[in-house]
Amino acid sequence: MQDLDPVAFVQNLQFLRLFQLSGTIVTIYDHSILFDREVELIWERPGIIAKTFFFLIRYCGDCIIITILIPFLTKATSDSVSHSRFLLQTWGTVIPVWIVQVIMQFRVYALYNRAKWVLALTFTCFVTQLAMVIVFLASYRDVQLIVIKLDPWTACVPTRMSPDAVGPWISAMAFEGILFFLVLYKTVIHLLRLNHPLTRNSVTEVLLRDNIFYFFVVFSIYCLTVLAWYTFPIIWIEIFSNLNVAATCVLGSRLILNIREASYRYEECVNTQEIEFQLRQLVDGIEHGALASGDEPMDGLARGSRDENGVEPNDGEPHQVVV
Repeated sequence: MQDLDPVAFVQNLQFLRLFQLSGTIVTIYDHSILFDREVELIWERPGIIAKTFFFLIRYCGDCIIITILIPFLTKATSDSVSHSRFLLQTWGTVIPVWIVQVIMQFRVYALYNRAKWVLALTFTCFVTQLAMVIVFLASYRDVQLIVIKLDPWTACVPTRMSPDAVGPWISAMAFEGILFFLVLYKTVIHLLRLNHPLTRNSVTEVLLRDNIFYFFVVFSIYCLTVLAWYTFPIIWIEIFSNLNVAATCVLGSRLILNIREASYRYEECVNTQEIEFQLRQLVDGIEHGALASGDEPMDGLARGSRDENGVEPNDGEPHQVVV
């Protein structure tokens, strides 16, 4: 281990705790401002699958973030305790990523009109990635950490890590890269066939927009984490890991909310168009019936406008015909 600079150590620890606390506050705040949409689009609507994934990524994600924060605000009493905290933080980082990756697979599957080969490809790649990450995480048991105490600050500092420790991030980058290229291909095809400007209401466009935005944000964090592993101080690895958890929980829940909102808006639009079509059919039927009797359509409607005593209203009084 390199010589420890106490001043730099305390400054880095302060920065790390501030960053971790900020990420937790942002996640909880995002949950609070979206709670009304959550109730409207998730809990008051049918669909057990959407409810399950939203609960996992939002509520379980909040619990994971808070659980990771607690060790940063408490003191480690021994090296074994610090090692347990390190493993907790590591597993807590990858679990929300796996949940969102499953959500992304469903979205890609929907983009390709439920093509079986897409589901088979993404599921096979996901299982492969899952196995590789578990193997890489198994090597984290050999990580050696020590507890450094500089009153009132206490921190766990790794003294030896396996060269394969960066493997989980590279595996996640590879798998989500496959999902991204599948979405990018569909985006190009969609834009080439598009005859009208992009809108915010189309279900397909919401799928494409959110998938690409999520990939760029998360992939950027992955790249920074891998870069920090080889070039930056180790504190930046923890910072980017915590940032990845917060971004995954926030963006993952919004993926579900946005597509549910677009789907229900589309259903309401279709229902409205059907009602308008039926109203037009009704008006056309009234007009055709009036023409068949030799009267003007508006005369037929006017003759039907009588009060409850059968008396027609005065010509000078305005009246409204509601179909």
